[in-house]
Amino acid sequence: MSQIMSGFRKEKEKAVCSKTKYNDGTGGIASPPCRCLGSEVTQKGPGRPGSKMAADPGPAGREVASQSLLRAGTVKQPALLSDRVTTMPRKKEGAAPAARKAPAKYKLAEEFPQGEVLTDSAKKQWKLGLPIGQGGFGRLYLANENSSKTVGPDAPYVIKVEPSDNGPLFSELKFYMRAAKPDMIQKWTSSHKLKYLGVPKYWGSGLHGKNGKRFMVMDRFGKDLQKIFEESSRRFSHQTVLQLGLRLIDVLEYIHEHEYVHGDIKASNLLLHHKHPDQVFLVDYGLAYRYSPEGVHKEYIEDPRRCHNGTIEFTSIDAHKGVNPSRRGDLEILGYCMIQWLCGKLPWEDKLTDPNYVASSKMRYSDDIPSLIETCFPGKKRPAFLYPFHYRKPQG
Repeated sequence: MSQIMSGFRKEKEKAVCSKTKYNDGTGGIASPPCRCLGSEVTQKGPGRPGSKMAADPGPAGREVASQSLLRAGTVKQPALLSDRVTTMPRKKEGAAPAARKAPAKYKLAEEFPQGEVLTDSAKKQWKLGLPIGQGGFGRLYLANENSSKTVGPDAPYVIKVEPSDNGPLFSELKFYMRAAKPDMIQKWTSSHKLKYLGVPKYWGSGLHGKNGKRFMVMDRFGKDLQKIFEESSRRFSHQTVLQLGLRLIDVLEYIHEHEYVHGDIKASNLLLHHKHPDQVFLVDYGLAYRYSPEGVHKEYIEDPRRCHNGTIEFTSIDAHKGVNPSRRGDLEILGYCMIQWLCGKLPWEDKLTDPNYVASSKMRYSDDIPSLIETCFPGKKRPAFLYPFHYRKPQG
C-alpha cells in the first residue's frame, strides 16, 4: 500500500517533499510525510512545487474544491454529535426511561443538569447545556463559557464527561494536552499557510462532582463522513477523494511532527465542522500512540497479544502483526480508506470476522498491486491516475 501512496505522487509530477530522511519508528527509514498525492493534484501555493496538471492550487484552491464534499453528500444541516455517540431518543410521555448499560469494564457517567458549571484545571468555568448524546461510558453536552446566559442550541463547544477511572478519555486527553492546544495548532497552520488544520482543539479539562468525573472541552462538530459516504451510494468523486487525501496528509504531518500517530483513520472518524461543513476534522484519538517520546523512537516489536488492533478493514499490516502504530501505518490506513472511497469496497470486506484472512489478503495484495487495482476497479472503471499501478512488468 506504500507503493500506492508513493505512486500517487509520481505520474507527471515530481514534487519535492523534503531531502531529509528520518527513522520511521518501525525499523525502517522513510521520508517525512508530504501533502503531494497524485498526478491530478498540484502542489502549488507556498511550499508546494507545482506541475502542469493543477488540481490543488494552494489553500485557497483547496477550499473551493472541497465544496465537492458537500455536493457528494448533499449536506444541508450537519448533525450535532460526534461519531462516538448516539442520538438520544425523544422520551414518550408516561414511558419509563430505558436503562442503558455500559460495557462491563466501564461505568456510565452520571447525568448533570442543564446550567451546571464545571471548572477546568486552569480555573476557567464552563456551563453545560442540554445533553445531546452518550456512548457506552461517556456523556456529551452542549457547552459554552460560563455567563448568565443559558447555553443555547448554537453553542460552539461540547463537553465530554466520563467517570475518572475510565480509560478512553484519559488516553485521548494525553494527546490533546500535548499536541492540540489552540496556539500550537494556530502557529503551525499559519506557518504552513493553511486556512485551517483538521485537528480538533483542546480547550480545557478537569474533574467535577463528588466522585471526580473527568471532563474535556472540545470543538463542536457535525455530520461524519461515513454517513455522507453511505448517502452517496458508497462512492466519492475522484476530486473529493484527492482533496480529502490532501487534507488528511496535512493532519498526519502535524500529529507526526508532535510525536504521535493516529492509528484509526476512517470515514466515521472524519467530522465536518458544524458551522463550516467544507472543513473536515480527524477525531477520536483514543488509539493515538506516542511513537517517539522526547525524540526517542519506540522499538519495532511484534507482539501476538496485540494482533489486529484498530478497525479491521483499514488497519495496517504491522498492526495485524501486533506492532505498535507507526507513521507508515497511518499512511497505509489512509491508502485503504481512499481506495474504498473510490471503489466502494475493499477486497477483504467479505470476511471481516476473520482477521487472519484480512491480514493475509493485505499482505498478498501489497506484493501484487496490479491485482489489487484489477479487483477494486474491474474493466475500465479505474481512475486515470491509477493506471500506472495496473501495469505489470515483464517477467524475467
